[in-house]
Amino acid sequence: MKILIIDDHKLFAEGLKQVLVPLMDQIEIELASTVEEGFAIARESSPDLAILDLYMPDSQGIGSLKLFMHSFPLCPVVVISACDHGPTIQRVMEAGALGFVSKAAPVEEMHKALQLVLAGEVYCSVEPWKSGETEENDAPLAKPLEAALTQRYNLTPRQLHVLGLITRGLTNREIAQVLGCTEGTVKVHVSMVLKALGAKNRTEAVWIVERDMPKEG
Repeated sequence: MKILIIDDHKLFAEGLKQVLVPLMDQIEIELASTVEEGFAIARESSPDLAILDLYMPDSQGIGSLKLFMHSFPLCPVVVISACDHGPTIQRVMEAGALGFVSKAAPVEEMHKALQLVLAGEVYCSVEPWKSGETEENDAPLAKPLEAALTQRYNLTPRQLHVLGLITRGLTNREIAQVLGCTEGTVKVHVSMVLKALGAKNRTEAVWIVERDMPKEG
């Protein structure tokens, strides 16, 4: 059995590989640190299952997920991400992924997810409606993360709120509804957030948030 792990966090990917190999019989795991490399390996080796980090520097998020599944329709995909907000999970599952596992989940949960997906079932480690998501008008980012982002990028409270809503997968229209403003105003906020972070697009912005997330312990 061949499993392809596409994740730019090399320590995480290598650690996951080392843990999964003893748990699964006759398993071969290949690693890719970019979406482009993942596609190349998939074309060459035809993996039985792919584990895809949703947000990487060269990823288009849900767009890359859809493109991978279109390019390799016989390869089921399990998405992993540190952003386990309800809207993100919902979009992942609606796009056709057979599994979603939070990066905060224990490795045993990943093992369980892979077994179920390989058996043709669907697995989601965090139910979208029980994902710990805050009310729409509450700050969608954890306080330690807000503090870290404010210190590093000098973001205003409104920009932090917009960035948090972006990580939850909301569109400009949905953000406008939450903030009670026009889409035009939201576009300005999003543009300012991307500029402050030095991000080219929303996907890279979410990747930066994941990267800068304070580590526990």
